[in-house]
Amino acid sequence: MIFRIDYNEFNDYGTPIYRKSEQSFDFEPWGNSDFSLMLGSSCIGLEINLNNKRLLYLSGLSPIKTWKKDKVVLPNFKKGALFVENSEDYAPGTGIETNNQFTAFYDKKTGWICFHSEQLPEYDNCIMFANNTIAALSNNVIVSIWIKPKFI
Repeated sequence: MIFRIDYNEFNDYGTPIYRKSEQSFDFEPWGNSDFSLMLGSSCIGLEINLNNKRLLYLSGLSPIKTWKKDKVVLPNFKKGALFVENSEDYAPGTGIETNNQFTAFYDKKTGWICFHSEQLPEYDNCIMFANNTIAALSNNVIVSIWIKPKFI
């Protein structure tokens, strides 16, 4: 799945949350998502609205006990929006899986979590596309996600 960045747009609404009782990520208020980009074979997905082709937020099951404790360093980033290219190939109510496997790295001191392969991949652009949610792209493909949810 290929993404296009637009630095002229940013939705400054909502909050990423982590529901401890459900061991899952959520976003409030819940947006109009109808497609998911699953991060590898995990139960974590990036939610997309196919009507406007916009990436909205991260959601899904992710037990804390599976996270690796590590220092999480934020990349340099700009605020903006991410849009799916060629979304006509995708049907509402479905999703696809990324080719990469993502592992969660958690920095308890800062509250930031980073999803990426075992080695932090190289990337050429970083964008905060939702509050406290940053995507790193390499050749317009998402290779890493940083998120700082509100734990409830």
